[in-house]
Amino acid sequence: MLTTLSIEELSLKLCLAEDAATAGELLDAWDRMIVIDTMSFGIMRLSPLIHHQTQRFGLSSIHQARLKILYQYWWIAYQHRTHQLKKVVSLFAQQDIPVMALKGIGLVDYYPRRTLRSMADMDLLVAPKDHARALKLLLKNGWAHEYADLERKGAVHRFFGLDPNHGTQLIHPQSDVKLDLHRRLGSYTSDRLTQLAWAQPVQPTATGLLKPARPIELFMVVLHAVMGDFEDNLNWLVDLAQMSKSLTAQDWQEAHALAIADKKETLFLAGINIAASYGIDLPHTITTAAANSSPQSPIPRFSDARPLSAKWLKETIAGRYAVICHRFPDRPTYRRLANFFAATVVLALVYLVFMAVPKPAPQTSKKDR
Repeated sequence: MLTTLSIEELSLKLCLAEDAATAGELLDAWDRMIVIDTMSFGIMRLSPLIHHQTQRFGLSSIHQARLKILYQYWWIAYQHRTHQLKKVVSLFAQQDIPVMALKGIGLVDYYPRRTLRSMADMDLLVAPKDHARALKLLLKNGWAHEYADLERKGAVHRFFGLDPNHGTQLIHPQSDVKLDLHRRLGSYTSDRLTQLAWAQPVQPTATGLLKPARPIELFMVVLHAVMGDFEDNLNWLVDLAQMSKSLTAQDWQEAHALAIADKKETLFLAGINIAASYGIDLPHTITTAAANSSPQSPIPRFSDARPLSAKWLKETIAGRYAVICHRFPDRPTYRRLANFFAATVVLALVYLVFMAVPKPAPQTSKKDR
């Protein structure tokens, strides 16, 4: 049974194991399959929790020493990020800029130890009206644009009234800490949901920062678990498992209602189906609703077909169209742009096919001879 699982699935199941026998069996299979020197970043992000599971159940991996080093790496990285986080929050407080913790910074509260939730960067949300001021403040205090070219493109989009990005990605060169300064909750959520988050914030005891209410946080986690490539979703599924231990039935009902209001119910229920398939404990009512929903795979991003083949063109065009329409359901401008783009590509393909069809040679009359 375990031999049919990928290394990503083994890693995920090992993190989710709740008894020593299951964890031991999964760890043996993981040891046989993992190539520790070339492990993917997605699995590396789970290494603190894998190390924790070996300690929790009294197990030992053949890679135990390397797992400990990886755990220490993420522990040190967490200390660096929280140190910079305190500085950023202090800067914003001095300028009366409200800030909210998103994603990993807030989700660590659900883990038995905060350092078990690895983070590639810090995600902070400021109100759209405060974003430019907050960004300017950070740039004056040692932060820099991580992707300056993307920020320039974003500025052009905003000039024409479009806003495809949820925020600005920054880096602190001295500490190599990265910060995603959001003006919106995320790329796949509506402005209405961001407004709702500001209207109903909660204050966690661990960080002292505001963060979205639990139904919004739950909705965001499920959405992230289903929207990207599987390897990048591993930590989001673990987040969901950790959250589920302290969520109420009302939290789930409200998160489902948010998905419906944000036109993301299909994706939300697809995420629930994926979580349920890995044994994550979820309320019966929500798993029943997901099981009865129409099947929906994660939105395609890349095609595995031969480049420029008919299948590649079909999958790529359909995938990009689906991404745009799902990302911006509340903004008709983007849907119109998606329709225009799709129509333009189809017409271009028809024209190319027409031009490729061999034309009959012109017939000559007897006089021409």
